[in-house]
Amino acid sequence: VAVFLIFLLVGRADLQERFIRLVSRGRYSLTSIAIADASRRVGRYLIIQLMVNIAYGCIFAAGLWIIGVPSALLWGLLIILFRYIPFVGALIIAIVPFLLAFAVDPGWSMLLSSIGLFLVLDLTTANVIEPRLYGSSTGVSPIAILLSAMLWAALWGPVGLILATPMTVCLVVIGRHLPQLQFLETVLGSEPVLSPTERLYNRLLKGDSEGAIELAEEQIEAGGEDAFLDETLLPVLLLAERERSDDPQTLQQRRLFIESFDAVTREVAPLPNTDSAEIVLVGGKSEIDEGAALILGIHFQKAGHAVRILPPVAIRQEAIGRLDLTGVRAVVMVFLGQDIRAQSRYAARRIRRMYPDVRIVALNLNNASVEQHAESLYVDALHTSFAQTVGDVTSDLGGGETSGEAERPNPLSGSGRGDDELGQELDRVAERLSMPVASIYLLDDERHMADEDAARLTRHIVDTKSALIMRLDEPHPVLGESAYIQTNSIGLYVGVPLLQADGRAIGALVVMDYQSRPFSNEQVFSLQSSAAEMMQRFDSEQPARAKPGQARDWSAAIGTNLD
Repeated sequence: VAVFLIFLLVGRADLQERFIRLVSRGRYSLTSIAIADASRRVGRYLIIQLMVNIAYGCIFAAGLWIIGVPSALLWGLLIILFRYIPFVGALIIAIVPFLLAFAVDPGWSMLLSSIGLFLVLDLTTANVIEPRLYGSSTGVSPIAILLSAMLWAALWGPVGLILATPMTVCLVVIGRHLPQLQFLETVLGSEPVLSPTERLYNRLLKGDSEGAIELAEEQIEAGGEDAFLDETLLPVLLLAERERSDDPQTLQQRRLFIESFDAVTREVAPLPNTDSAEIVLVGGKSEIDEGAALILGIHFQKAGHAVRILPPVAIRQEAIGRLDLTGVRAVVMVFLGQDIRAQSRYAARRIRRMYPDVRIVALNLNNASVEQHAESLYVDALHTSFAQTVGDVTSDLGGGETSGEAERPNPLSGSGRGDDELGQELDRVAERLSMPVASIYLLDDERHMADEDAARLTRHIVDTKSALIMRLDEPHPVLGESAYIQTNSIGLYVGVPLLQADGRAIGALVVMDYQSRPFSNEQVFSLQSSAAEMMQRFDSEQPARAKPGQARDWSAAIGTNLD
């Protein structure tokens, strides 16, 4: 074995290249990632095993010394080595001090204390500590570790016990990177097999409101409320619409789903239903569409507009004649299904006949539906996202009735081009911090928000209202790796929120460097001060609000702008 090991180590580079050639089938990048992943996980497992064994040996040696067993330090060192043999290695060594305690003590107390020490220590380590530590470090679930030990021990005996965890780790890595063997990762892996959207959907289907609220709070804490509404809660409704059935057996499940969904939205963002609101939101065809209208209502509330939400029956034939839209200026019909043409045309014709001055908007959130046009649906506008709908309707209302204080204008709209005052201010910010790039990114800048990777960073800054520091050479503890940072080779990215006087964040002031370098707390404070001064200055100079959809670029760079 030793000679074989020496030859393996000497020729490891050649063996690795032959293995890549054998299994890659031309996909060298994927194979290299798989090998690196397996090496990292096995290495992490061995390091954690060494630390656990050292702690185990120290506690065991100290306990034997207190009990009075001779040569306690020797037994502690030996048990560190023999614990590399899973399950039975520690027992093999522990038998020796047990026999020694039986020989030197005329009574039974030393022997029983030694056995009790070993049982408590070994059972706690093997059944509580190790499965959790090894599962998190290797990507293998605790149950899979126990089952793999049984399997490999049955096949190869003691050698199988030693190799059980590394072999199982390699199987999980293979399943992760080879689609045809993905079931191995599903069965043996420790990572969640359901996405956050699927986990939330399953809890809502079961009527588990408490579990759904807990998941929602975790998602909001990780990514912010807006990201939760658009990236988790809306896909949940799309899943529900896709599986919706009018079979009597599914009606109770649908009822539980909607009740739990309402409970989550009430907990996340309570929405008052204002009878005198100028905006009416209607679920197009089902209670699931009404749920989407509720999410849209939350976005309108964030924009400072009160809304009234009506169920789908309000625009059906039997009830639309009694629909009261007095004082209403806009009606938005929300659809998640694919077939929206007939219902939209019927409702729009009837509403227009009764209230010709009301603006009618259709929101179709199903990307798989047949392409429609506003003219074919008999509506004034057709949108496919919450942001488009809110921007269109609010711009049309202008100074209409709102819930609470009216939405503040964007103080930076239309500024920052070329050598204007905002552009010069951005140049000064970059020079002050010795950074090559200083930019402003706003939530209502469609050009910027269309870049999902860049917009993800901006939304995080806005949602958390705190500074964000990311580097090319290390992942962020919350956001992880960023495709925007990687693609543009941005060494250092630092952003702080742009806050209006009412505390609402409208975007981010960002500085970037081509090289990764330290950025001190004092520099972060300086950047935050610059953002506050910029908002205070331009808030008084830019009273006019830009129209939604106006593309802007407020970047100022010394050298080349990265966006």
